Amino acid sequence: MKMAGTWKGVFVGGVVGAAAALLLAPQSGRKLRDSMKRSAHGMYDKTAEVTQSVRDKTAELAKDIRDKTVELKNNVQEKTVELAHDTADKTSEAVKAVGDKVGSISDKTKDMAASAMNSKSKDGDEDASDKAKTTAH
Repeated sequence: MKMAGTWKGVFVGGVVGAAAALLLAPQSGRKLRDSMKRSAHGMYDKTAEVTQSVRDKTAELAKDIRDKTVELKNNVQEKTVELAHDTADKTSEAVKAVGDKVGSISDKTKDMAASAMNSKSKDGDEDASDKAKTTAH
């Protein structure tokens, strides 16, 4: 919006300046009209040139922004998929490690219980739970 106002100001200033210069210059009426006509055509051509240049630049910038946005979107999608796979792999590894540890603890608990039961049946006097506590230490 500010750019449009700037160009409008430049255009109006150019027209006013050209008109003032032509009107204040000592020329005959025909020469003055011809000069004003040439100046008006020149300013029209220059304005059309600047307008086309602005349109071309705007289209170029819009295309660059579109291309960069697509590239960024694709990079984000790739990184998201990669991160999801890495997270799934690490989660699987952690679950397996916890399962292995639980299995090991379960096996030790079973062995201690069996040992305590065997000991109780042999000794008869000692409490199985005391034996299990002693074996655990």
